[in-house]
Amino acid sequence: MTHKCLVCGKEAEKVYDTIYWSRDSRICDDCTRNEDPRLLDTLAELDDIRIHIDYALRRFKERCSTKSYPKKLGKYTIKPFMLGRQKYIRDKLENIRLQVQELMDELRQPKPSEEELREEIEKLKAIVEV
Repeated sequence: MTHKCLVCGKEAEKVYDTIYWSRDSRICDDCTRNEDPRLLDTLAELDDIRIHIDYALRRFKERCSTKSYPKKLGKYTIKPFMLGRQKYIRDKLENIRLQVQELMDELRQPKPSEEELREEIEKLKAIVEV
């Protein structure tokens, strides 16, 4: 099964069969050698959170999809007035998933080099002096 590296996005060929797999199977060898291990751990943990939210959303949609009410859901009975609460929970889960995805995208952005930072600082100093 192919998937993309969490850091660089390169396609990699690794095998996994559950939603739980190691960090090493989600990050390519080049990134493992070159990147900060703390960044890799953080990205892997955020990806775990995203996977669990996706699973929760999928299960939630499966359980709440039928139109016959009242409906038994485990030991609880769902009644029509609870539908607004279901939509609220689903929206909250989707918002959390989007926030996690945005954070992962932000962490993947390449950091500027020291020379670029010095140039930016000099430009800002020139602007401030004027």
